[in-house]
Amino acid sequence: MRSVNRLLRCCWLGVGMAAFALGTAGIVLPLVPTVPFYLLAAFCFAKGSKRLHAWFESTKLYQKYVVRFNRGGMTWQAKLKTMALVTAVMSVSACFLADNRMGLMMLGGAWLLQGAAMVFFVKTRKREAPTARGALTK
Repeated sequence: MRSVNRLLRCCWLGVGMAAFALGTAGIVLPLVPTVPFYLLAAFCFAKGSKRLHAWFESTKLYQKYVVRFNRGGMTWQAKLKTMALVTAVMSVSACFLADNRMGLMMLGGAWLLQGAAMVFFVKTRKREAPTARGALTK
């Protein structure tokens, strides 16, 4: 029984490390999303190791990309920028699928789902105003 638990914890940690690596790559690569991979990493680390989960939550990357998202969602401006990037990337993909109707329909469906998720599922928060010190507040 203990070996099964240990194996399961190792699997959680492995998936968490992979998600963390992909999320970190997403900071630089526009095609790879950052927040979903960091959320997955946090979940996996919580399942695999309390100490690793606590460390991950204290990192600057987690604080910058996940905490603000979890607290209040995204501003409309951030949502529009995200959808513009998704549209641009999918447009390039659509050029390669010009002769494949099924592929184009699937790509269009994915775009519609992304838009619906932005409108109906991702919380919208008001734009943040700078304080006297120049820091952003909630």
